[in-house]
Amino acid sequence: GCRERSSELPRHREVAAFALVDSFGRPVSRADLTGRVSVVSFFLSSCAASSIGVTKRMAELQKQTAGLSGVALISLTVDPQADQPATLRQYGLQYGADSNRWRFVTGPPNEVRGLIRGSFLSDEAAAKARRGRDCAVDIAPRPGDRVAQGHALRKPGGDRRGERAARAM
Repeated sequence: GCRERSSELPRHREVAAFALVDSFGRPVSRADLTGRVSVVSFFLSSCAASSIGVTKRMAELQKQTAGLSGVALISLTVDPQADQPATLRQYGLQYGADSNRWRFVTGPPNEVRGLIRGSFLSDEAAAKARRGRDCAVDIAPRPGDRVAQGHALRKPGGDRRGERAARAM
């Protein structure tokens, strides 16, 4: 038989309060996500392998959600020391990002790391990142959550900058 589906959406983890900036230096906070369907991706502007795939998927989502005001697209760098607003602005232009709909976000390293660890990174992924055991550590939601889409924090081949970012998590 058929089961009746609940009309309630599942509850997900709340994103911690944060104060970051986008590629144009505009403030970005939790208030920008409140009441909206938010898709958050993680990337390194210098990561040619996994970041390109994630960013292309975000570009496709931007096209698919055109005209929907209730959708927030956020790409958060995992290397805020290197990914300053000007770098993010150029990166976003490469993918046709509409800066009012798809925001590339950075900020103080401790703030970025705290946000990722506290709101998006699973406990298992955080432990692997600290140990530096895997060549790729995925940022993933905790079991049952659907809040984040992530990618490798370290480039294949042990890129030192990506490794530093992963260990800092």
